[in-house]
Amino acid sequence: MNDKKLKDMWNKAESFMDMIDYESTSIEQFISNRSSSAADKISKMIRLDLVIKLVISLILIIDIFIYYNIQPNVSIFCFLSLILIIPLIIYELKTIKQFSEITDNSQSTNKKITKMLTFLKSKSIAILMSTSSTYFFGFSAGILLYFFAEYGELRRMGSLDIFVFPTICFLGIIFNYIQNSNNIKFQIKHFKLCLSDLDEDIIPIVSQKIEKQQKDERKMNLLIGIIVLLSLLVFIAVLKSLGI
Repeated sequence: MNDKKLKDMWNKAESFMDMIDYESTSIEQFISNRSSSAADKISKMIRLDLVIKLVISLILIIDIFIYYNIQPNVSIFCFLSLILIIPLIIYELKTIKQFSEITDNSQSTNKKITKMLTFLKSKSIAILMSTSSTYFFGFSAGILLYFFAEYGELRRMGSLDIFVFPTICFLGIIFNYIQNSNNIKFQIKHFKLCLSDLDEDIIPIVSQKIEKQQKDERKMNLLIGIIVLLSLLVFIAVLKSLGI
């Protein structure tokens, strides 16, 4: 084999290796972009819920003042609802901050997707409970404001009203939960596929991290669950005090 043939073979091999590296880099960049897009959807979902909670808090403050002299029990309910919604707002603010740090593009694609997957799997229950409770707070605050604007007080409800309003509220909570749950599950599945494409061997390691993180998040899940349960109990107590 002469020098010219050897040189030609080496040049072809070098070009081939460069092409493979380019394709690998392009694939990783594509996965990184897709993952960032998926992360944006989760972030927007939590941010939107946070904005809605802040608006609801403002309505609850208005309800407190307008019902204070005419139906103090309603004002107490609104005040307690405000106290209960504030921890959820703080939790979602912290969640958004943590998720933003995780999705920082300065880290490797593999590491970023691993962190996002672990984050969503471990915090999904708390996020779903927090976002689903928004409908209850919003429905309660909104209906109180409507009754005052229409009747000047929280009017007595008939047997049909007692069935219709709680049913609407309950269905809204369920719909909100299912919609957000499907969104989170879809993104988790997407992150798993992306991570599997990058490195199949890392999946068992990530699963162990997720399991450990889920144990650490149990207290937060319990706390948010208690807040949601207390909100419902306060609502029932107010209805009973009004003779409904």
